[in-house]
Amino acid sequence: SVEEDDFGVHLQLDFSTEVFGLPFRGDLGVRYVETEMASTGIQVIAGANVPVVAQRSYSDTLPAVNLVLEPFSDFLVRASYSQVMSRPSLGSLTPGGSINGFAVPPTVSFGNPYLDPFRADAYDLSFEWYYASGALVSLALFKKEIDSFTVSTRVSMPWSEIGLPDSLLDQVPAGPDDIFDVRSITNGDGGDLDGFEIQWQQPFNFFGEGNWYNNFGLLANYTNVSSEVNYGTPAAPLIRDLNGLSEESYNATLYYDDQTLMIRLSYAYRDQYQRAATSRAGNDLDWTEEMESLDMSASYRLNRNFKFSFEALNLTDEVKIDRMDSVAGRMENSLGAGMQFYLGVQYTY
Repeated sequence: SVEEDDFGVHLQLDFSTEVFGLPFRGDLGVRYVETEMASTGIQVIAGANVPVVAQRSYSDTLPAVNLVLEPFSDFLVRASYSQVMSRPSLGSLTPGGSINGFAVPPTVSFGNPYLDPFRADAYDLSFEWYYASGALVSLALFKKEIDSFTVSTRVSMPWSEIGLPDSLLDQVPAGPDDIFDVRSITNGDGGDLDGFEIQWQQPFNFFGEGNWYNNFGLLANYTNVSSEVNYGTPAAPLIRDLNGLSEESYNATLYYDDQTLMIRLSYAYRDQYQRAATSRAGNDLDWTEEMESLDMSASYRLNRNFKFSFEALNLTDEVKIDRMDSVAGRMENSLGAGMQFYLGVQYTY
């Protein structure tokens, strides 16, 4: 079990003024948080089940500033800085572990009650132009200096070298001579993340109001991100991408909305991404192939009481493919959920 008590207090000052005759507003703030945690688990020591309790506490002071300058009408320049913190999941903080002897290969997973929270300095700068009613084009730049984050480690070793008794395998098909995938979580050494995002929002009102196509519109965005984080130690660095982060991703939505009938056709793409910086013996890392999806949603409001909806997901029947090793690209998993369709009725009184 894991018990966590959190306490926080924050102070914020909002302001609105002018700089050289230009509208200028924003807020300044600071947040102070304290975390106290107690983790209880079972560890096997010298063949005996020994209850283990780990207690720790830490605190963070997190400043933040958000600024908005309007150099001319309908054009905004936003800038922000903040120190951020995100606690590790409670499931990762147990001092005990678990065995999955039915997996291929079988696995042993250990928790870590001494994980530090994710901490980073975040910088953001954006330029936003609201050039027409309901229209927007923007460019956002962002950077994160990551001080700490959790790192998943995975090594392959015989059961006899793990140090656990053979009796733990009595209820599973794995044996003491099998090779196990030993997984644990440690504190990472940090790294950097930076990128940019372009966004465009455009209702089809190019030639004035009152035309049949005015109810159509387009939403689109493109994001490019690069990262370098150390999954090793300062003495033995292992520099790779941040897990779960695609270098490129983009989305586009074509919509129709006349307040009674709403239809959206959405396309989404994400580049391949790293799932784990370490893998089984003979493989340097785990990654997932690029993915794209095409979805559709529609709703029709019959009257003030009834609204009907329809959703069609994964219209191109895409399959998620996980691979091992950046060079060989060995297939590890192939998951296809198929196309999905949903009908709904909403009643409001």
